[in-house]
Amino acid sequence: MELLDAGFSLQRIHRSFTFIDSLQIPISELVILTDTDTIYVCQSKDIFVDTLRHGQTVLKLVVADLLKEVEQEIQASDMLE
Repeated sequence: MELLDAGFSLQRIHRSFTFIDSLQIPISELVILTDTDTIYVCQSKDIFVDTLRHGQTVLKLVVADLLKEVEQEIQASDMLE
């Protein structure tokens, strides 16, 4: 009902759940998200799959973690010199 309330047509919802069914993962184990433009399924805490765009993967990157990793790499390379 919430997807209908978000403005998704029954056809788009059906297409999304057909894709989700093809993943062969029990639906009770999945988290489904929307930004009112598309429907995503969360396969892990950092990977989201767009169910309406042929399974296009969206990765979640935390900028602070990325910066920390880059800084550590720089420090490690400075120690080698």
